[in-house]
Amino acid sequence: MTNDTKIIYNDYTKDSPYEGKCYPPNYWICEKEPGMTLQEYAVSHNFTYEGARRKLLRYKDELIPHIRMKCGTQYLDDIAVKFLESHGRKRAVKSEIIDTNELKELQQKVILLTEENQSLKTQCQDLTNKLEQITNQYKEEVEKCNDLQRDKIQLYAQYVVSEKRSKHIQDLQYEMLRAANALTEKNAQILLDAEHWNCIDDVKKVSLNVDEDDD
Repeated sequence: MTNDTKIIYNDYTKDSPYEGKCYPPNYWICEKEPGMTLQEYAVSHNFTYEGARRKLLRYKDELIPHIRMKCGTQYLDDIAVKFLESHGRKRAVKSEIIDTNELKELQQKVILLTEENQSLKTQCQDLTNKLEQITNQYKEEVEKCNDLQRDKIQLYAQYVVSEKRSKHIQDLQYEMLRAANALTEKNAQILLDAEHWNCIDDVKKVSLNVDEDDD
């Protein structure tokens, strides 16, 4: 690359072409004068001005006859624009391919994650349904247990009342037999066979006394 930057500012024409090595042709060609400014090239190709300037300097030796300077502004002819576009296209395509591959990988990951998410939602719903079913069964069992407990209390109350009535009847029978002087050993034995009577010892004594009196 030449260090003589002043050579870039010369106007090379078909009649007065550039004599060094460059990208052909070795003279300025532009349908719309005065050409495209470096700023216009940067904007139209999504470059920053500094990026476009660095790119132009990279290929300066090849584009010497296709660059002009007017009033402190650099202009590119049609050949320079096409050259820069073609030399940037390979890198852009490569980058585009990489981005496309990455995009496909990301899309595949999204699909897999979506499927996993849907599977987890289904499992969660199944567990929720099972939990609800178990909860309902538990409530039913608790209700049955409470019903049985109430029945038990009721039956026990009936049992206590029955026991009290039975003992009361036994007491009345005992008093009636004793009052009638009919508390024989046989009658006493009948009373002894009745359950939950608290006067068994007394009955035995009384029955013995009655027998002795009868003798």
